[in-house]
Amino acid sequence: MTYVRPELVGEVRYSEWTPDDRLRQSSWRGLRPDKEASEVVRE
Repeated sequence: MTYVRPELVGEVRYSEWTPDDRLRQSSWRGLRPDKEASEVVRE
């Protein structure tokens, strides 16, 4: 396994987190060039 530094930010919409930490009914919305990877938090 190779770990890399996060550089890109994407937006994903979803209905909820499941009990095993997976996204339910997720959909890719696109890249967010206006955000830095260091700003991202789990909502």
